[in-house]
Order: sequence, then C-alpha cells, then structure tokens
Amino acid sequence: MSEHLRDPLQTRHEWLGTLLAILGYVFLLAPIIVVVPIAFGSTDELSFPPRQFSLDMFHIFFNSASWTDPLFQSLKVAVINTAVTLLTAVPAAYGLARYSFPGKRLISALMFSPL
Repeated sequence: MSEHLRDPLQTRHEWLGTLLAILGYVFLLAPIIVVVPIAFGSTDELSFPPRQFSLDMFHIFFNSASWTDPLFQSLKVAVINTAVTLLTAVPAAYGLARYSFPGKRLISALMFSPL
C-alpha cells in the first residue's frame, strides 16, 4: 500500500539524485585516490600508480623547515580557531535552545542559512 502513496515524479527522478551523488563523491575522492599513492612513490618521477614504494617524499617533507614551518603555523591557526569557535558558538547555541527572546527566529535563520 505504501507504494501507492509515493509521488510518481519523485520516483521517476530518484535515480537522477543517486547519479548526482555518485558523481559528486567521485569528484571529491578522485584527487585523494591519485595523490596518496603518488606520495608513496620515489622522488625520481611522479607517476600513477608508482613503480616502486618509497617514503622519500615524507622524509623530505618532515626534514625541511620550508615545509614543516607552514604546517605547524596552520595547525596553530586551526587550534586557535577551534577554541574561539567553541567558546562563542556553544554559549550561543545554548541560549538559542533554552531561551525565548525577540529576534530568536531571525538569528536562527541567519545561523542556518549557510547550511
């Protein structure tokens, strides 16, 4: 009986949503599928798939200040950003969830609009 309650337009175009989701995942994952194996290849040439397994790229990366300094700077910025976001967003979310006040719906709409 539930089959008769389904919207025919939704059923007809259900495959399109699935196809778009699969294409989106392929678009997002393809660079990772290519870059990660190349990272384990030799430094002599960049080829996919790599001809031989090597950790030379990682050795160069972690022993070079020109690579590690920006890495640690990015990690520092990420940790500070996370802390500031938690210190401001958690009390704001608590206030929006617990209390009623003028403009609550507008603030909620503005917060959820990027999603």
